[in-house]
Amino acid sequence: MVGHDGHRGTVYYVATDQDWRGHGFGREMMAAAEDWLAAKGIWKLNLLIRGDNATAKGFYEAL
Repeated sequence: MVGHDGHRGTVYYVATDQDWRGHGFGREMMAAAEDWLAAKGIWKLNLLIRGDNATAKGFYEAL
């Protein structure tokens, strides 16, 4: 889920079924979010990640 306040975007959730992880769907969702925000002229992006979610941290670091 992604949204914006008119100045910066925020990614709240990116989720894929555990059996489908590693197939590029997360990257596709992030690219779509970035494209959507860019089309609206928004170039800053915040990510919300729970501190104990090592899987999400690794995913975003790999981008």
